[in-house]
Amino acid sequence: MTRVFEMNELLDIYGGLLTEKQISIMNLYYQEDLSLAEISEMMDISRQAVYDSIKKSEKQLSNYDEVLHFKELTENTEKIKERLEEFLDSDTTNLNETQLSQLNDILKLFEKGD
Repeated sequence: MTRVFEMNELLDIYGGLLTEKQISIMNLYYQEDLSLAEISEMMDISRQAVYDSIKKSEKQLSNYDEVLHFKELTENTEKIKERLEEFLDSDTTNLNETQLSQLNDILKLFEKGD
């Protein structure tokens, strides 16, 4: 997984835990693909301040994920959903109506989270 993809994923999950300024800088750097100099000019801060903010934010996001594991839980939940969909798309004739209904209800719970 590329660093950019990983940081964008962590930003989506934990970005709300950063300050507004950190979020702005991270979005400009990782999502808008702007250089440190361009961000520096836009935000009227030094290039070093932009660099420091990015490094600090990256470290914070990584630390949040190490402690909370939400990214891993999200990925595992998606895998469970996919396997359930595959199972329901396969031959389910060996299930009774109640079992099939319960599995479909579980799948609906996953879809509410999308």
